[in-house]
Amino acid sequence: MTTLLNITTRRSISALRYSNTLCQARRCKFKKADTHVYLLKAVDGLGERGDIVEVGLGHARNYLVPFKLAYYVPRLRGKAVLPSDWKPNAQTSQDDIAEITPAIWSDTSEIKSTEKVARTMSDPLQRPFIQ
Repeated sequence: MTTLLNITTRRSISALRYSNTLCQARRCKFKKADTHVYLLKAVDGLGERGDIVEVGLGHARNYLVPFKLAYYVPRLRGKAVLPSDWKPNAQTSQDDIAEITPAIWSDTSEIKSTEKVARTMSDPLQRPFIQ
């Protein structure tokens, strides 16, 4: 039987597999403990409302849970227990898009009006006469 060696660590593949399972079961030097959280609100860099994401334990404990942005997902043998009917949010609802669209149009009309005022104030021939 031949034993394959990993060049960087000089350990057999079976020893590497065993160490990886140990790291998943408990916290160790090579693998940091991560936890799964359910997002109650959209968080930049993590996901949208309703997503279940894996984050660092400190990030969840110090920021997400105290500010009620997320709550912990229960774990069983180191793996997150997800509901059987749970699916990640892949689509945005059309209601959100409808709410955002009027705000974009109102902002562009204000920009155009201020650009027109700025042009008339910079041109000496079109300046209003002030007494």
